[in-house]
Amino acid sequence: MLNTMADNIEEIKNSLKVLPKVFHGLEDYRVIGSILVAAINGEAHRQLHDIDLLIDQKIYDEISQRFNEQGFRKITKNAPGFKWNEFQKEHHLTFGVLLLGNFEKEYFQYRPNKYLALTIKNEYLEPTVYELYGEKIRGIPLRSVYEGIKIASLNKKRMIDRQIVLAKIDKDVLKGISLNQAFGVQLFGCHIPHLYILFSQIYNIIGGIRLAFGKSYDTWN
Repeated sequence: MLNTMADNIEEIKNSLKVLPKVFHGLEDYRVIGSILVAAINGEAHRQLHDIDLLIDQKIYDEISQRFNEQGFRKITKNAPGFKWNEFQKEHHLTFGVLLLGNFEKEYFQYRPNKYLALTIKNEYLEPTVYELYGEKIRGIPLRSVYEGIKIASLNKKRMIDRQIVLAKIDKDVLKGISLNQAFGVQLFGCHIPHLYILFSQIYNIIGGIRLAFGKSYDTWN
């Protein structure tokens, strides 16, 4: 049975209270995803199921231990070419470690395997504090939130998110860098320009087709 919106808001509030406990004294992480859109909106704009995280490997063991102390269970998920961990607890949103990598001087680097590396410029990930239901969230800039939504234009959930963000921003003063400027891909040590954008666009088209046939947007669901 699906939760009501009121139930979901309670789950969101419970989850936000966990953030300062798990990440106290730590800086090399970012909260990303639709929870930031809810914060921009000032309240939950639709049902949310998870809180996505980007984490530096140096603090991951400590974070994993703190989630365990808070009663969360760690589960490893797999998709073609991609593996990630989730922390789950009843009456809470799932915390998903979407990207686990390393913060370098100019960028964050994620390596799904020894042949492939994804880099994200630190400007795109500049720490930006949001607030939702009285709790602080260490997220990414508004422009970066918008860029991530824009590339998934055929995802119905992202359509809702985009409407919320566009209603809250003044595009004339929206500062930051684009997805194409921020993301880089190295394959076998060679930089391949525009590959991330191309992959994202193809994935978006595939997701839109899947939705048209009554399936989920994401291929791993």
